[in-house]
Amino acid sequence: MKTKSIKNVFTIALSRWLSGLTILFAIFTMVACGRYEEGPCISFRSVKSRLEGQYIVTYFEKNNQDVLPEWKEKYDWKISFGNDRESEEYNFFINGKYLIDSNFVYPTQPGNYDLPVGKSEISFWFYKPSLLYPEYGLYPFVQNQTIVVQITRLTNNELWITHESGNDFYEIHLEK
Repeated sequence: MKTKSIKNVFTIALSRWLSGLTILFAIFTMVACGRYEEGPCISFRSVKSRLEGQYIVTYFEKNNQDVLPEWKEKYDWKISFGNDRESEEYNFFINGKYLIDSNFVYPTQPGNYDLPVGKSEISFWFYKPSLLYPEYGLYPFVQNQTIVVQITRLTNNELWITHESGNDFYEIHLEK
């Protein structure tokens, strides 16, 4: 009789432990999943660590029209996200070609970015490299403006962003 009650106690304790573990896993999954519309469902790396690296633009659409050929022809920038771990400052650099007055120049431009609370958007700003150059860039990648873009997908190798400005809607995909 005594062994039967020990088995019952063990079975009840085990079932409660498994129920608790299942509930904790479900809560963790709901909190960790669904931050970005296009995924991923779950990631154990921080947003900052997934964002770090050098990207190229692989898809650029404005109002459902492909403008990637124009981007590649005039700019074709590489965009690098990083951070200074000591100062908590988030930096990014843009380098590549710039078509200015029918000539190409190849400067590197520094800038800053921020991940607001919630980390579903990026606010970035980059500097004009010289007063000799006119304003340039293909919106929303332009200098001397703070631009806030929505992150729709962020994996270890991909960053998809969208941006609305007035009646214009932009969707841009970047890959490492």
